[in-house]
Amino acid sequence: MGKRVVASVAFSLTLILLTACGKVLYTKPGATSQDFEQDKFECENKLGIASAVGDPTDKLAYWMVRGREDMDRCLRSKGWGRQER
Repeated sequence: MGKRVVASVAFSLTLILLTACGKVLYTKPGATSQDFEQDKFECENKLGIASAVGDPTDKLAYWMVRGREDMDRCLRSKGWGRQER
């Protein structure tokens, strides 16, 4: 039973990592890459991602669980559309 649990957890983590590594492109009519970086910076600050200090594992764990969804929601509120690649 123990080996099955370990294999299951390893498989689940692999799927999460593969999903998390997918490339995402945000577009906004008339906007420049500098506009995107400014909006992204504002969203990171609003979400507390940019100021996260300490263990990088904690930041990665947050990003994998909620960060992508929160960042996506924030960027969409600023008029950016998301495209998966």
